[in-house]
Amino acid sequence: MKNKAVKLFLSVFLVMTLMVNQSHVAKAANYYSGGFSSAKGIQVVCIRGDASLNTAIKNVWGNVSSKVTLTGTSTSTNKIKTYLNSDTYADKNVYGRTIYYYKNSLLSDAKVATSTWDVAMCFQYINGEVNTTNKRKYVAVHEAGHALALKHPTTPEGAVMRGEKLYSYTSLYTYDKDALKGKWYK
Repeated sequence: MKNKAVKLFLSVFLVMTLMVNQSHVAKAANYYSGGFSSAKGIQVVCIRGDASLNTAIKNVWGNVSSKVTLTGTSTSTNKIKTYLNSDTYADKNVYGRTIYYYKNSLLSDAKVATSTWDVAMCFQYINGEVNTTNKRKYVAVHEAGHALALKHPTTPEGAVMRGEKLYSYTSLYTYDKDALKGKWYK
């Protein structure tokens, strides 16, 4: 009787340990191993366009983790430069894009996942479908998530980082918060 109880306990413990380890692996897959060298004191500066969207970026991502600090001014070399609702893009199905630089050199898409960058340029394009303030905020916040090294997840529905649809909400889903904390160690 005692042996059965011990075996049952060990089996349950083993299954729970495997589930926790799998959960950690799944979360790790939701962000790039590369990124800014530090997420402390990242300057978010509006180069062109709607500066109020920068405020949304700072308010949404800057309140998730004590390890991520987004400011309007900084002496940091790490910067998110935004071009919000100011440029057009040839493909009407593309609402935004983030491109990355390290020491003034553009990183290729193939190198972004594992490289360090010091500037991320986020674009939220002028587009007939991005026609409300909330949709513009959604795209700006989504692109800033890429600047913070987050990828598109396959699930869950509703995550700001999901990316294949245009949403009009601007609050982060639990997935988004967990991915940011996972990347920047809470």
